Amino acid sequence: MSATAANTLKASIAVGVSGAIWGCFWIPARYFDAKGMQDGLVSTSLFAATFVLLLPWAVLRWRQWWGNARALALIGFWAGTAFALYTNALVLTEVVRTLLLFYLTPVWATIFGVLMLGERLSFIRIVAVLLGVSGGLVILGLDLGFPVPRNSGDWMALAAGVCWAIGSVYMTRAQSAAILGQTFAYAFGALVMSVVLMAWLTPAGGAITLPPLDFELVAAFLVFALGVNLPCMTVLLWGAGQLSPGRVGILLCLEMVFGVVSAAVLTEEPFGLRETLGTALIIAAVLVEVTRSASPGTVKTETQPAGTPGK
Repeated sequence: MSATAANTLKASIAVGVSGAIWGCFWIPARYFDAKGMQDGLVSTSLFAATFVLLLPWAVLRWRQWWGNARALALIGFWAGTAFALYTNALVLTEVVRTLLLFYLTPVWATIFGVLMLGERLSFIRIVAVLLGVSGGLVILGLDLGFPVPRNSGDWMALAAGVCWAIGSVYMTRAQSAAILGQTFAYAFGALVMSVVLMAWLTPAGGAITLPPLDFELVAAFLVFALGVNLPCMTVLLWGAGQLSPGRVGILLCLEMVFGVVSAAVLTEEPFGLRETLGTALIIAAVLVEVTRSASPGTVKTETQPAGTPGK
């Protein structure tokens, strides 16, 4: 295996594992909800913690990221906006509709990869995208019909998928940028957009309800925010920067598989023929994408000024 192929495989595993971990996000989400933390407050607090932790690095190592400031700003805006929209969509509309609309991402990512990176659209990529999207439709309820946005939450979910796809393009272009710089930009963008959306969604004259703080809640939040969310986000951004946006979108469909399987194991959620078929389709999509030979294409990466340290 060549060095390039080995690096691509490592990046694919990194993205797939990150998607699998996020598929189990419902577990801490339910815990924090039971403790009185609103959904919008959870996402805002998560990225506030990440931002504060990385702020000293950003200040001390500003020369490392300043040469890539434009690329990092674009990653922060598009990827951060995607996460903020996605988490708020989960509150404003049905979870199933949020997942279905967001996980059209492989379609948008493939389109933007062709238009913005000059990638070649292969037959195998089309097959992989169709398998992944079909698997999601089967798992989450093909009987409900193809999801068409009908409320603000639906539109947020759809927009989140588009924003993530565009963000993936800029991650691929910014391969020279320090990975912690990308993580910091992503956290900052998600934090700003989460605050904006939380303020917009809070009724006039209303107030954000803070839960009573106790040692268990604070400790659990810090462990999840800094021990799970931060490394998972960093690994995801690194992997996404090494891969085609379309491949990233397909690999992240594993989130649905692990979400359904973990819910079936830990709760009374059903896992029958429909879930098995959908899981098989998504796994087939991942295998088709990962085992296919790389298609040649012109990837336009952002270059940094001479003498500026990268990673």
